[in-house]
Order: sequence, then C-alpha cells, then structure tokens
Amino acid sequence: MSTPYSLDTQPDFTVDAESYLAALPDGDGAGESLRGDALYARIRAARHEDDASLPMGDWERPLARADWKTVAALSGDALQTRSKDFQLAAWLCEAWTHLHHVDGFVAGVEVMTGLVERYWETAWPQLEDGDAEVRAAPFAWFARNSAQVLSLHVPLMQIDVPDDLPALNLEAFQRLAAAPAGDGDGGGAVTRELIDLHVMRGDNLAALARLQERAGAAREAWERMSQLVDIRLGDYAPSFNGVAEVLTRLSRAATSLIGGRAVHVPPAVEARDEAHGEEVSGEDAQAAYVPMQPHSASHTTAGTLPHSIVDLITDRSHAYRLLADVTRYLRRQEPHSPTSYLLERAISWESMSPADLMRDIVQPDGSVERYFLMLGLE
Repeated sequence: MSTPYSLDTQPDFTVDAESYLAALPDGDGAGESLRGDALYARIRAARHEDDASLPMGDWERPLARADWKTVAALSGDALQTRSKDFQLAAWLCEAWTHLHHVDGFVAGVEVMTGLVERYWETAWPQLEDGDAEVRAAPFAWFARNSAQVLSLHVPLMQIDVPDDLPALNLEAFQRLAAAPAGDGDGGGAVTRELIDLHVMRGDNLAALARLQERAGAAREAWERMSQLVDIRLGDYAPSFNGVAEVLTRLSRAATSLIGGRAVHVPPAVEARDEAHGEEVSGEDAQAAYVPMQPHSASHTTAGTLPHSIVDLITDRSHAYRLLADVTRYLRRQEPHSPTSYLLERAISWESMSPADLMRDIVQPDGSVERYFLMLGLE
C-alpha cells in the first residue's frame, strides 16, 4: 500500500541540494567522466526490474525488483565526490521519485537545475565542438522516464488490495475513469466502488489534498529547469511538455477524488494561494470534481447563436481563449473522455515557434510523417 502523506504541505522529503552541487577538486569543479566506469554498470544493474505483465513461460522465477535505495546511494555519492554528470542526476531523481514520490521528484529536479545553472560548460557528458546532441541525450531520457515514473509509480491513495498488486496510480485511475460503469481497472483489482469506499479512510483525503498541492510545486520546479535547458540547447532541446502534462493530471486526479468533500487547508497554504491569485471559486471547484459513479449529463439549450461563431472571433488570441472555454466545458461534461486533454495540448501550442511545435509533435516516435499526419497531409 502507498505511504500516506500528512496534510502539512511542507515536503516529507528534503535534501541539501548544495551537497550535490559543491565543486569537485578537478575538472573545473565537474570532476571526471564516469561513462566507462564500473559504477555505471552497477547503477544499471540496481535499476533493473522485470515487467510483471509479461509471461514468464516455462522459466518461471521470482521477478527481479529494482533496488532504488542503492540507485540513489550510488548516483548521489558519485555526484558529491566524483563527477557532475547529468545522467547521474537523472538516475538520482528517478530513484528519489520511486522512494519518496512527488517530493522526491521535486528534490531531484532541484539538483538537476543546480547542475544546469552552475556546470553547463564543464559537466558530463561535455559539449563536443559545439555539437549538443550528446549533451541533449540525458535530458531526453530524463523527460521520457520521468513522465512514465510519475504516471506509474506515484500512488494516489491507499487501497486495500493484495501486496502483489500495484497501488492506485495515475494511469490506473485514468483507465478506470474511461472504462464503462461496472468494469474494474482491467485486472479486476480496483473498482469505482472500492475507490469511493477508501477516499475517506485513514489519511487518504489529507493525502490527496497534499498531492494536489505538491504536484503544483513539482510542475513549477520542472518548468524552471526545462526553460534553462531550452535556452542552452536551443533546437537540440527535447520536449519537456509530457512531464508537465502528467503533473497537471496528477493534480486533477487528486481534485477529482476529493470531490465535494471538505478538506481543512492550513492558514499558511491559504495565504500563499491568495498571494498567487489561486483562489478557486465555488463554480470552478464544482467543475473540477469528477464523480466516479456514473451520471447522466445535463441537457441545456444554448441561446441563439450567429450563423457562424467565426464571425465573433476577433483575433488569434481570442480563438485560443474560446478553445480554452470549450476545453473546460468538455472536461466538466465528459471527464472520462481524452478530448479535453488533447485540446489543452493544442492550446499549449499557441505560443510555440514552428521549431518547438514540430519538436513537441515529432518527439514521441521521431517521425516527421507524424507531423504531416496531424496536418492532414499525406
């Protein structure tokens, strides 16, 4: 079962980032390259785990499980004593996320951000004759892997299921929300009824409120790091949007599970949210609730519209604002549908340059044909 969070919005897991960022005695403070060192092999071995969903065949044996404490210890010690290496920082963040969930992710991103700020010219892998591809590789891996770990290995809440079954994670929650009423999560372990039964148990409601807040802090930390890398790598920068989207969905999942239930918010958090203009109106809070029980959509009649709504659009920005309104409406009426999330992604393209847009679309499979397909061109 997942480890419950307290309602205190201070992180349960913190680190002294400076201890991982202090300069080393050689290599202009960045130390040595460990790419050919046995340490890399030891970390990869500690990260290895078998996929429980794959059949074992005739060679059935206990599943190999990753040793994330060892991964964190090896990566962290190497950063502190031997090498300022972006891949080591990515592995450290991965291990902390497995061990400490969103708080671990935030701590890992802060260490990575510090490396980018202080050691960009000297850290490993180094820039080679202006060629940034080698330097971009660990960041591309970091973005892809972080999105997966946050989706699959950050528990939303405690549910009484057998120990050999995974806790309720974001992917399982989204799959369940999209399934027909009465279906489980595909394996029959988690149902809507089971989730509704457990939301109010133990510390689950407080944990969800805290996850909602910490996911926002994680997104802020991720966006700060990704902006720094974007500036430095330019056209070589990978797409970081996938992680930001997952963090947004984590926060929404927590909001959905909390629903209309009252959660005490500490005064310090309330004051901070007001300072940032984040007070949520009653209507918005109600719209954020996605009931797990099946319900029928209301059928209201719209007022008289002009012959074409296009006649009312004043400019490009206005069009995107209207698209945002449609997104909020669909999310409220069809929380099970991916349409609103796809529209939200489209809205994020408004301020992107053509190069950033292509990079965001092409990144998943590396194919330009994907870009043309989305444009309806063959």
